[in-house]
Amino acid sequence: MSDGRVFIVHNAQRFDVSDTHRFGRPVVLFTKDVYPDTSDAVGMIHIMAYVRDALKDFDPDRDSLCLIGSPVYTAVCVFVLAQQGVRRVRLLRFDRRASSYYPIDIE
Repeated sequence: MSDGRVFIVHNAQRFDVSDTHRFGRPVVLFTKDVYPDTSDAVGMIHIMAYVRDALKDFDPDRDSLCLIGSPVYTAVCVFVLAQQGVRRVRLLRFDRRASSYYPIDIE
C-alpha cells in the first residue's frame, strides 16, 4: 500500500472500493447524493467549503482521486483542486473486466 490517500469522491451505493488500498488509505468524501434541496446556492457553498477543507493538503505526488458516484461531486473536487493550484492529479478508474482500479495521471 502507498503512504498516500485515495479520496473516494462519492460512495452512496457502497461500492466495493477495497482495491483502492493499493494506492493509499481510502478517504470517502461523500456518502449522500446531491438533491435539489442541497444543490441550491447555499447548499453548494457548504459543499465547496467542505471539499476545500478535505482536499487542502492534497499531495499530487502521493494522493489519488477515485472517480465514483455523483458527477456533481466529481466536478467540485476537480474544480477545488484546480483552484488550489494543483497541476497534476492521479485519477483512479474501475475496470469491470479486471475487477480492479487503474491509475490515470493527468497534467
